[in-house]
Amino acid sequence: MKLRWLPPLIFVLSFVGVAMSLMLSRAFELVPDCRVFIDGCISISASGRREPAVFVFRATIIPTGMLLILTWWLSVQWLRLLAAGGRVPVFSLHLLATALLRLRPVGLSVWLPWLMLVIAVVVLGLAANSVVVAALMEDPSRVHNLTQWHGTSAFAAWYLLLGLAWHQTGLRQ
Repeated sequence: MKLRWLPPLIFVLSFVGVAMSLMLSRAFELVPDCRVFIDGCISISASGRREPAVFVFRATIIPTGMLLILTWWLSVQWLRLLAAGGRVPVFSLHLLATALLRLRPVGLSVWLPWLMLVIAVVVLGLAANSVVVAALMEDPSRVHNLTQWHGTSAFAAWYLLLGLAWHQTGLRQ
């Protein structure tokens, strides 16, 4: 059974689930009709908090969490194969991208691990920026909401790159 489709499925499930929840919440006037990526008017969880949006939100996000567990386990196995049985600790996006840069597997595009690393650093930077800026504000919810929307989008896109890396290196699991 080929499992290379897992990382792209994580992207699709999370992105489509949140987008559909947001559209339903707007259609039923459960959340303000605003530009969430610019205004930061609501959090991601608020888009799927109430009926009927909660059903779509849960039906996509809960399975996504399970697929994330499986994907990270497979990523560790994949890196071990690339390292010819060597010990490869993987506990963050940064380390996975760095491991790929160090291993230089045959067939992997040179730009791919670099882009994965850039996205990982951007996500980390967004989180750090959110903490610092929010500490200076009286009501930090807008900053936290914007960080959620931008960071989660970048994080989801990272899984598309992981799927491409699996494909380019010939992962056959």
